[in-house]
Amino acid sequence: MFNSQSPIPDFLKSALIIAVLFFTFSSVVYGDLGKDSSSNYWGEYESWSKWKVYVIPSDISKAEFVKVAKTAFSENPNQRIRFFDDDRKIKEYIAAEKFAWDTTGQVPRAEFPTEWRKEHLIGIVNDRSNKGYNRWQIIYNKGGVSEHIIFLD
Repeated sequence: MFNSQSPIPDFLKSALIIAVLFFTFSSVVYGDLGKDSSSNYWGEYESWSKWKVYVIPSDISKAEFVKVAKTAFSENPNQRIRFFDDDRKIKEYIAAEKFAWDTTGQVPRAEFPTEWRKEHLIGIVNDRSNKGYNRWQIIYNKGGVSEHIIFLD
């Protein structure tokens, strides 16, 4: 039976320390995407569709990006998501997108920060089906060239 007076065995202490360090490191690198943490979740906006925006590390590998994108999508099902590795011109990007899709003539003119987008838009989760809706996929976009990675259905 468990004795509350007995010391915790060393192997349990070590396991606990390793677990705490692992989850702390994971949270620092990737944040808590499921809770829209301030370290990753930038915000959301609406143009032709509703989008969530995350800022992720600039040195993220393609494999790590796929994991992050899958997690974000699982926590935000059927939600379009953009991933940038820099937040300096996100507002300009959004303003330009809103202008480009405006049908009212009420949205102020705005230009896309094209070079910044090529460098800092890492990827998107989007319904990109050609034959109908609800074919969600992850698209890796680093360097301005879109590359389909995986379907999420």
